Amino acid sequence: MEMKLKSLNYSMDIVGPNVTTPSIFLNPGRHNINKNKKTGHRRFYMNDKGLKKFREFILEQWNNNFTEFEDVWNRITKHQGEIFHTIRGLKLKYEVKGYKIYHNRTKPPILKSDFKRIYQKFPIEKPSEIQGLVRGFAYVYAILSDERISN
Repeated sequence: MEMKLKSLNYSMDIVGPNVTTPSIFLNPGRHNINKNKKTGHRRFYMNDKGLKKFREFILEQWNNNFTEFEDVWNRITKHQGEIFHTIRGLKLKYEVKGYKIYHNRTKPPILKSDFKRIYQKFPIEKPSEIQGLVRGFAYVYAILSDERISN
């Protein structure tokens, strides 16, 4: 079974009734949350204590993800008004108003939730990997992949 919790990708195997205590095995997949990358393979027994630990583990991973994206959003806000460049070299300038980013390339704003959705897919190599997932994918990529935002 595959489980995706924001950008947390794990394969999950449930070992069944032929064993003394059924277990959940989590194998970390590719994701971009540094604190979570350090977590190796995990095993949780399917009893009260094990399920409690499993819940705590998932909540910790979730919180790591939320905190890290908020740091990225703060950097996006901090660098508004500065010049960014798309992969094709087009100049991009934006302004943050609440949970929307207004930019000089097109009329419709890009939502914070769109940035968050794409950030969860990082690292990505090129904007075409996110084409069709959000409006203004090339501009979202230009901002998120810029070293002022990504570091």
